[in-house]
Amino acid sequence: MSVYTVISATEAIRLLADYPIHEHHQFQLSPIQNGIENSNYFLQAGKDSYILTIYEHFNSRDIDWYLRLLDFLRQNTLSVPQALTDKNGQRLCYWQAKPAALFKRLPGQHIEQTELEHCRQIGKFLARLHLYTRDYPQTRANPWDTQGLLSTASQLLAENTLSIEDKRLLNLELEQLQADINLNLPRGIIHADLFRDNALFLENRLSGVLDFYSACNGPLLFDLATVVNDWCLKDNHTLNPDKVRAVLQAYQKLRPLTNEEHQQWPAMLRFTVLRFWISRLLHQNRDKHSKKSSENSPKNSAQLIQDKDPDVLKYLLLYHRDKPLMHQILE
Repeated sequence: MSVYTVISATEAIRLLADYPIHEHHQFQLSPIQNGIENSNYFLQAGKDSYILTIYEHFNSRDIDWYLRLLDFLRQNTLSVPQALTDKNGQRLCYWQAKPAALFKRLPGQHIEQTELEHCRQIGKFLARLHLYTRDYPQTRANPWDTQGLLSTASQLLAENTLSIEDKRLLNLELEQLQADINLNLPRGIIHADLFRDNALFLENRLSGVLDFYSACNGPLLFDLATVVNDWCLKDNHTLNPDKVRAVLQAYQKLRPLTNEEHQQWPAMLRFTVLRFWISRLLHQNRDKHSKKSSENSPKNSAQLIQDKDPDVLKYLLLYHRDKPLMHQILE
């Protein structure tokens, strides 16, 4: 989450006039600076806490798909956000022609450093997500399948902003990807972006999982590799084997991996790192351009954007290239 579109507390009061929060006269609005997709604000109304999200890149039809998925997950007792409705039963409002939604704020905080218990809990949550949605009727295409990744990588290379070192590594990985990856694996609804900053913990217990805006139909193993690559990461850009085992064992207690998934594990670890490295590089380039173009336009500028460092993933990719994780770690 981040802030691209600026809105004041007074403007938020007007925007949310039809929502059932106006028995409180004092609004406190503060921007959320984590993430890279939408504009998000904490909204305090009396004793009640909310999240106001202004969608920068999604249309109303896309957002409706995500909100329906969240409703389904909440019905299955998963701790995910719930969008409020206004007096007309509508969940979306509009600010400067951009759709917006108001959510009750889930309790808990993001964690910077994971412990084994955090890893076990996110592994269990992920397995429950995959099991509950295996027959979910609403589908959504994955923009980051092999062809999507190759197309986006070509776009990145065409911008000609990469260092010689990064360009060489990217080309090597793209070649290796096409030789090794097989996405013909068990599929279903995946979160597709389950990094630590999209989960909340309260008194060391998982209290919520956020940001389902990348959710789609895809290989379930993609989600598992994404979690391992972030939740089990050490400061030296390698993986902690004990944390990897904690995630995988908790997950497999509910959904054991197939033989094909075992075989694809090393390739999927690299695939997910490559996917997020490419997207972070693209965001970095676009944010630099956005900041330059908005220097004389403080209103609605991207002044509160917080970039995620692409180099963290580059170093992890190099680690996977040099020391691929052995299949035994899945046992």
